[in-house]
Amino acid sequence: MFHSEMQYNQISDASRIHIIGIGGIGISALARMLVADGKEVSGVNDSESPQTLDGLRSQGVPITLDRSIASLPKADVYIYSTAWDINEKEYMDAVRRTGKPVLNYFEALGQTLKGKHVVGIAGTNGKTTTTALIAHGLLVSGRDPSVIVGSLMTLPDGSTSNYRKGRENEPYIVESCEYQRHFLELSPTVLIITNIEEDHLDYYKDIDDIVDAFRELAEKVPPHGAIIYNGNDHNVKRVVQGITAPLIDWTEYELQVDLKVPGHHNRANAQAALATLVHLGISQDKAEEALSTFRGTWRRSEYVRTTERGAEVYDDYAHHPIAVVGTIKGFKDRFPGKKINVIFQPHLFSRTKTLFDEFSKAFAEADNAYILPIYPAREEFDGTVSSEMLVDRAFKHMPNISFISTHEEARDLIEHGSHDDVWITMGAGDITSIGRN
Repeated sequence: MFHSEMQYNQISDASRIHIIGIGGIGISALARMLVADGKEVSGVNDSESPQTLDGLRSQGVPITLDRSIASLPKADVYIYSTAWDINEKEYMDAVRRTGKPVLNYFEALGQTLKGKHVVGIAGTNGKTTTTALIAHGLLVSGRDPSVIVGSLMTLPDGSTSNYRKGRENEPYIVESCEYQRHFLELSPTVLIITNIEEDHLDYYKDIDDIVDAFRELAEKVPPHGAIIYNGNDHNVKRVVQGITAPLIDWTEYELQVDLKVPGHHNRANAQAALATLVHLGISQDKAEEALSTFRGTWRRSEYVRTTERGAEVYDDYAHHPIAVVGTIKGFKDRFPGKKINVIFQPHLFSRTKTLFDEFSKAFAEADNAYILPIYPAREEFDGTVSSEMLVDRAFKHMPNISFISTHEEARDLIEHGSHDDVWITMGAGDITSIGRN
């Protein structure tokens, strides 16, 4: 859905904004942007999230974990994380009874960025890393962009954040989510498409429906902008066929430098970033030099710690079969001679069921794989799919795969690893806490 100028002014004219689910990695970035714009921001969250909440509190944002209706503050606009419509329905009903504007994160982000020079990064996989790579390349090259990324990126000054405020005349580098066509709230001047695969099939009918959504986004790019696309991806080529905006195939940009982040998938992300940086006015040599210093983002092949027995522990957000395969291959290349052990937490029953065959083959390159119960997020268990079923199917492709039922079992496995082991906790749920303890 698209919004009128009057609705857009509900954000720009608001003095007090209350953000519901403020600890989320994306919505907390929006909160930072609103604070930087001079808004009085408050928030509520369902749990402590130090990676996001500590920084907001240090900026003076009052945040409560009290989800009672009595704790709901008065505000000019309420912005919410979509998960709260399912998990905190009573609270959201009270918010809507205030009669004030109520916007989800994506609607609010689109309104806040209206009229800006937005460089949007979209795709099934790789969009977070590509967003961070573009931002890093611009910053190291002396530019001053604003950045909104769905992770914590390390900035050149050593700080980490999911938001950075730049100069008003510089572009806004923004990660764009395809779920429920949320990215259609944005109007990018420059659009980067990393790849398009089947995903979010709890919402989309099929791959054609997904391609149609990306096509609708691509059609919003103006003639003075550009679409920087993956010319090796059949579905992406379907999206850009006949589009009037200028087209740039990022696969034609060859990197001549080594990267600090592992894997062929990250090299592809860097190619997309390179093409974007050149389009934004950075020389190719300077752009490549900048990209060679990129060290990754939170939860993307992120080093966590080394155990007392010498095993290295990493954490990764991969939750789609293609991302799982690419991440494992990246670690195999990076650590030849070491055992690559994956602890995977499937995310969503619908995704696991729809991509069941693909997931059953995704762990074949690992030395050992351990599968935790499915993280339900916004869904209810319907009895048709489980991690035990996935392990049974995967066994013929990967004999060293087994089901584990708890986080404690996963921690025990990690702690008993040796200096020959590399452990990767992987998934989009709460698995990130396992290796960090």
